[in-house]
Formats: sequence, C-alpha cells, structure tokens
Amino acid sequence: MKASSPAQMSFTIVMEIILLLITIALGYCILYGPQVVVTLWAKHYQLSPRQASLLVIVILAPMCIAPLTYGYFLGSGSTRKIILISGMMLSIASAVLGYVDHPTGIILARLGQGLALPALMTGMMSRLSELGTRYQLPLIAYYLTATVIGGLLGRLVTGYLASIWPLHKVWSMWAILIAISLSFFWILGEYSTVPINRAGVGRHQLLNALRTPSVLPILTAASLMFGVFAAVLNLLPFRMVASSTAGSLAIAHQYWGYLLGAVLILFANRIDQWLGGRGYTAGLGLIMMSVGICIGLVDRDYSHAIFVMVLILCLGMFTTHPLLADYMTRVRPELRGVMSGLYVSSYYLGGLILSWLSSVIYEEIGWTPTLLLLATCSLIGGGICLSIARDLKWDHRSI
Repeated sequence: MKASSPAQMSFTIVMEIILLLITIALGYCILYGPQVVVTLWAKHYQLSPRQASLLVIVILAPMCIAPLTYGYFLGSGSTRKIILISGMMLSIASAVLGYVDHPTGIILARLGQGLALPALMTGMMSRLSELGTRYQLPLIAYYLTATVIGGLLGRLVTGYLASIWPLHKVWSMWAILIAISLSFFWILGEYSTVPINRAGVGRHQLLNALRTPSVLPILTAASLMFGVFAAVLNLLPFRMVASSTAGSLAIAHQYWGYLLGAVLILFANRIDQWLGGRGYTAGLGLIMMSVGICIGLVDRDYSHAIFVMVLILCLGMFTTHPLLADYMTRVRPELRGVMSGLYVSSYYLGGLILSWLSSVIYEEIGWTPTLLLLATCSLIGGGICLSIARDLKWDHRSI
C-alpha cells in the first residue's frame, strides 16, 4: 500500500501532531526542571550532594523498567488512551510535587512522574513513527527536537521562576499546562483515524528483538551516552555553587547548549550521510562528548569552562541520540513497541547508574576524577559504535 503524502494530511492530523509535540516538550520540562533547583533543595533540607541528587535522579528508576511494560500495551491497545492516561498521571504527580515539604514526599512524587513519563514517551514515539511512515515525514526527528526544547525550557523557565516564585507555584504551573494540552488532544483525538499497530509484544518478541544483530551493542552505547550526559548535567549545579554564589537562574543559563541540540537533531541524518555510515557518526558523537567533558577540567573560570563543556557535550549527544533512536524504531518495524521500549529502558538505566555513581565519586573524591570516569565511559560507547559501523549502514533514501 502506497504511503500518503504530506499534502494529503488532514487538518485534524496536523493538529494532533502539533499537540503531541507540545505535550512531550512539557513532559521534558517536568523531567528536567528540578535539575536547576536541586541546590535549593539541598540547602533547605540540609542534604549532601549525594542525597540531593537522589531527589532528581530517582525519577529514572521506574523509567528503566516501565517502557517495556508499556511497549506491550502499545502492541495490544490504543496509543491514544495510553497517552491520555499517562499524561494525566504526570500532571497529578507534578501538582503533588508542589505541595510536599519533605524529601520523602519529593521522592514519591518524582517516582509517580517516572511511572507516567515512559508511557507518554513510548506512546508518542510509536504514534509519531506510524504517522511519519504514513505521510513520509521525519516525525521521530521532530519528536526528539521537542524533547530537547522541553529540556532547555524546563531548566530555563524553572530556574527563572524559582528565583521569583515559591517552588510549589512552579510545579503547579507545569501540571496545569500539560493538563490543558492533553485536553485539546482528547477533544481532537475523537476524530483521528490513524491506525494502531496491534501486533502483540511478549517475551518471545522481546528475545527476538534482542537477538537482532547490533541491537545489544546499540543499547549499550545508548546507556553510556545518556548516562554520561545525565551525570555531568546533574552535577553541574553542585559544581557551580561550590565555586561561586550562583543561584537557580545562573545555573539554568549554563544549559543553553541545548538550543544547538534542537537544531542539530534535524540535520543528524544529513551529517551521517556525509560521513558515510550511521555507526561512524554515532561513534564520533560519543567521542566528541568525551572531549567536551575534558574541558570541564579547566579550573581558571568555572562559569565559562562549564558553558563550553555543556555546549560540546550537547553537540555530541544530539548528533548520536537521534541516530541510535531512529535505528531502534526502524530496524524491526513489526516490533515497534518493544524496540521503542528497549531503547528508552536502556537509555534511562544508563542515566540512573552513572548519575548515582558519579554523585558518590564527586562527594568522596571530587570533580576531576568524576569527569575522567565519565569521559572514559563516553569513549567506550564511541568505540562500540565504531566497531559495528558496517552493520549499521543502510540507504537513507528509504528512511
């Protein structure tokens, strides 16, 4: 059956795509917003960097496991229902976060967000992937761009508002915005006729996917990629506070490198074509991340060194991430749900492990050994991608 062209898209489908992208951007605002206020939590509750980091990274724990479960439901049910239910769960958990005043309450609220977010992510990746195939549009690239914009805005807006508002108003605002976006999606979705992939996904399909050549190495590379990225950005606020009197807004401004990532994602495939193969580009991106981390070792001016470090880190990360994610959703299109789930699970598993490990090392022996460890992990990920580059090549014209 011939795919529809973009010109044949109805107004309803266009609006649905826009609302999906807005909603996932808001989801990432909620995911990463706390990163810039973690030092405020640490001061208020008298927590060490290791303890305070837990308030931010605990959300990654359910996100390591839940995507595979939701991948099963995506294969046997309606992505629209999953998006609506998980989105409302996220809104409620975010509102609760605004009205708890104890580290345990913050952890429970973040765990609630962590249970909702992977369903939202996996549901949207699957739905946009189907729409992209049907209308010959790079919607997964747009999805990834929305996540980058959400990550940037979440930090910038949260950092700014936290300097003028009490935190409970900030979390309430995010909860209300995502509820409004989902309300419009619910009204519009009644008329959507986009087909749902109903191929069942169980243990057999999971094992089948894992046996696919190059999948395990790519999942390992993705774990290292995000683990390194998350660890560096989670420690950044503590480093800045230790070296200056930086507040939440000053910390938020260090994340402007994300803006480069939002643009770069849209051109990652073209860069890859120019370099001759998907594995080569992903590998070079991870090596670039390692170079960026080493810039953070400069001690003369923390503010400028950290800004450049984040800029190059984002350059490498957002060159690599869209290529690996695109590979996972296209290598086995008949198992789209489980492939998306595997990628998201491995991605956040790496983030959880390396973020926690780096917070322990940073607290015990300092900034320099922590960065050296993370730079080494990034180099290993790059080596994995380069070693399987031949297996990852395909005709980009078919994408």
